[in-house]
Amino acid sequence: MWHDELNDASFGKIVPTTGGYQAFVPANLPPQLTWTLKLAITLSDADRTIGQLSCVGLNLPSAHLLINPFIRREAILSSRIEETQADSRDLYLFEEERRIPPRIPDTQEVANYVQSLEFRLKRCDKIPISLRLIRELHHHLMTGIRGDEQMPGKFRTSQNIIGPIGGAADEATFVPPPPVQMASALDAFEKFIHRPGENIPALIHYQFEAIHPFRDGNGRIGRLLITLLLCVDGILSAPLLYLSVYFECHRKTYYEYFRKVSTQGKWWIGFF
Repeated sequence: MWHDELNDASFGKIVPTTGGYQAFVPANLPPQLTWTLKLAITLSDADRTIGQLSCVGLNLPSAHLLINPFIRREAILSSRIEETQADSRDLYLFEEERRIPPRIPDTQEVANYVQSLEFRLKRCDKIPISLRLIRELHHHLMTGIRGDEQMPGKFRTSQNIIGPIGGAADEATFVPPPPVQMASALDAFEKFIHRPGENIPALIHYQFEAIHPFRDGNGRIGRLLITLLLCVDGILSAPLLYLSVYFECHRKTYYEYFRKVSTQGKWWIGFF
């Protein structure tokens, strides 16, 4: 079972939950990190490249002309990671005619993701990154799709399981915290976000995904947070960086790194 690999309680703890499952409660941020010369060089290269991208955003006469296609590309690719099948043609047709193509009902999900991204751009200047903002993003993402049981804009009140639907306890690939422990983890998560100078996207993205606070849509909201953090901290002048295309191409590696952070404390900062 996945939690048998946990070799150090400092990364998190295993607690029993409903249905005979064992849930993982991640340790609060920040972790103890090991800084190597190789990692320092990797981060320096990344910072320099992101700085170049930020300058491009500052020098574009009409940055929104580039941002709008980026938003739609990100929405399609981020949703594809969640097995949604809509493509750019379906999305533009839906936006133009407000009609869902019969062959691709998932188009509403992608269109909602676009709305979440656009809402985020307007909202992040008015309120800080917080649990409130995250809930608002989730409301825009999930309203009108898969039924109200997905609780748009609300944190889950029951246990969720990552793995085969209806599978046995030993078939789960990951079990996030039960609701009570989840609430405590979210409180610590928000406090960490508000600590100046420590908003490392690799840490915050992992922590959000490990807590998994919504019934559905956690992956897409977690990926939204990466670019949002870079923009709010002034590292990016415009939301021109989206990582879903990379995560989609390296999906297996992404999940392997996530597992290693949870069970071995091998943080994926170099991967990010």
